[in-house]
Amino acid sequence: MITTRKVFSLLLIFTVLAIGNSLDCTVCLSGTSWDDCTKNAQVKTCTLAGVNAAHDIMAALYNPNLVQGTAQDEFACYEFQANLKNPGPNELPVTFSRDCTFKKVDFCKGWLERVEVVKCETSGSGGMAAMGALVVAGFLAVYSRL
Repeated sequence: MITTRKVFSLLLIFTVLAIGNSLDCTVCLSGTSWDDCTKNAQVKTCTLAGVNAAHDIMAALYNPNLVQGTAQDEFACYEFQANLKNPGPNELPVTFSRDCTFKKVDFCKGWLERVEVVKCETSGSGGMAAMGALVVAGFLAVYSRL
C-alpha cells in the first residue's frame, strides 16, 4: 500500500531532479545590433537536446571546444558578440547572440581565428535556484507534518 508519505517522497525527489538541472535563459540572435537582438528575445528553458544541437553546429564551424553534454550537466546562459572574417554567403558577418550552453564548457574560449570575439560572458547555473528552493521547502514542510 502506498502511503501519502511515500507519494510526497517521490514527488520531492522528482522535483529536486527537475529543478536541479533547469535554467531559463534569454535567447536571441541578430546580425544587426544588441537592440535588435533584445527586441526579438524570448525566454526559454535550456534543454540537453537543444544545447547539444547548437554545440554540434558551432563546434563544426567555429569552436571545437563546445562539447556535448549529458543529463548530469548543469546549464549556463551566454551573451556573445563576434565579427566573422571572410563570411560565407549563409553566414552573418556580425553576430549578437544570447542562448544556453553547459556550465562545464568554457564557452568564451576556443573560437577559430576567423571569429573575432568582441564580447563573451556566461552567467547562471542550473543548480537549485530560489524558486526551486521554495518549492522544495514547501514539500518538506508538508512532508514533516505527515
